[in-house]
Amino acid sequence: MNTDTGFEARWPELFEPLTPQQLGQAIGACWYVLKDGFPLTKETVQRITTLLVDDPQQVAILYAPYTEAEDAKYEDLAERAERGELRSIPGTARRGPKAAEDAQGLLREAGYDPTTKD
Repeated sequence: MNTDTGFEARWPELFEPLTPQQLGQAIGACWYVLKDGFPLTKETVQRITTLLVDDPQQVAILYAPYTEAEDAKYEDLAERAERGELRSIPGTARRGPKAAEDAQGLLREAGYDPTTKD
């Protein structure tokens, strides 16, 4: 699994159209994907950035448990994530079979089969 965390440097074209708030959300979502043990491919990042623009509510549902306040600095957030210190925002965590099914459906739409570890 690729755990490189230079999301913006690897695919700058995917982050260019985002507002500063969306950029923070995209970085948080990328961390979410890595923390859950999935590979962070260009297609995954593209799905995240596209969802931020097209359906921000869906992004909030899927990735809000790992995002911080809007004014959080990226460097601090990155360091805290590496230490495993990110915490869920109360009332936003989704768990259970329905949440897993929704997440797997989105991964399949992005071209990734979550039932394999390849």
